[in-house]
Amino acid sequence: MVRQLFPGILLLVLGAGCAAPSEVQRGARVVLKANEQVTLEGTARDAHSGAVVVLRDRQPLYVEGLERWPAELEGKNVKVSGTVVSRKLAPDPVVAADGAVSAGMVGESWVLTSASWALAAP
Repeated sequence: MVRQLFPGILLLVLGAGCAAPSEVQRGARVVLKANEQVTLEGTARDAHSGAVVVLRDRQPLYVEGLERWPAELEGKNVKVSGTVVSRKLAPDPVVAADGAVSAGMVGESWVLTSASWALAAP
């Protein structure tokens, strides 16, 4: 029984270290830093506060000055370049005396300034 299990375990252990780089990167968190020049890829989406690039870890990166993506780029994989800044895009939500909560965004958001973009290679 041990002899039959050993080759399977060995293949499992060896195979675990051989994941394709794209698979490893897919699950990795994108770490953004203020005032950093970047080139990133993600999905072009329209959000309430403007156009965003949804990065591989699902984090939105707003594109300064762009309300909506052109129709030919919306939903597509794009490559964007620019400078990352942290900015308050909307007021914080307010809770009224009766418990009603106003619309808003808590905290700051990542924004790409001086941005350029293009359709990413497939």
